[in-house]
Amino acid sequence: MGKQYRILTAAAAIALSFGAAHAATNDAPPPPAGAHAMMGGPGGPGGHRMEMRMQKQLNELHGQLKLNADQEKLWQTALATMKQNHQTIRESHRQMRDQFKSMESQPILDLNAMHAAHQKLEAQNAQLREQTATA
Repeated sequence: MGKQYRILTAAAAIALSFGAAHAATNDAPPPPAGAHAMMGGPGGPGGHRMEMRMQKQLNELHGQLKLNADQEKLWQTALATMKQNHQTIRESHRQMRDQFKSMESQPILDLNAMHAAHQKLEAQNAQLREQTATA
């Protein structure tokens, strides 16, 4: 029993640390004053600044493409799809963190259920990424 208990305890600790690390990357308390300059803004290194750079690059690319009316509609559809799918993925990750937090409070941690939920989320997100790429 001792060896099995240690293995289960280690597996539970790994699962909990995965959930805590994942939550820490997205639900971390705000950094102290002045830290934004060091970290690159909200969301950690590059956070908001990276989004701004990407938006700037998209705008520059859009200006260089010289799209006709039909192509412009496709461009706008692709942008809208990208933004909507990005938001959907962020929301699904938030829901997954909440689900993992509720599982942590149970007396017996069901690692198979956690893995199945994670696999399902990844499959859904893969579909959204493919939809974005197609758009």
